[in-house]
Amino acid sequence: AITICLGALNETTLTDSNLQHPKVQALMGRITVIHDSALDAGYPEGRPARVTIYRKDGSQLTETVLHPLGDHTNPAPRELLKEKAERLFAERFGRNHVNQVVAAFEDYCLGHGIGNLSAALRGQ
Repeated sequence: AITICLGALNETTLTDSNLQHPKVQALMGRITVIHDSALDAGYPEGRPARVTIYRKDGSQLTETVLHPLGDHTNPAPRELLKEKAERLFAERFGRNHVNQVVAAFEDYCLGHGIGNLSAALRGQ
């Protein structure tokens, strides 16, 4: 419901206030979750799920995923991971310090020493 109403579901949108938002609450009341035993065969190799949206005009949209985004067989793109890291770093260190932390982390991943990363994480 949060994803549909707010356009995203992540650590910034999954909040108590968003869960209590009237539009989210109204949509939550129209959502049903059921176990589809037909998907069990896809587990444990995957984490299958199916979502069906029933429209007012009688049409429906269905999407089935065997390996969700972020699964080891369907890794999230680097840019998406970088965006998430930047959001999390911004929450902890402030927006102005994010680029320094991200750059230091990328340097560390390239084999540079940990000193710059440690200093960036300490806010120096």
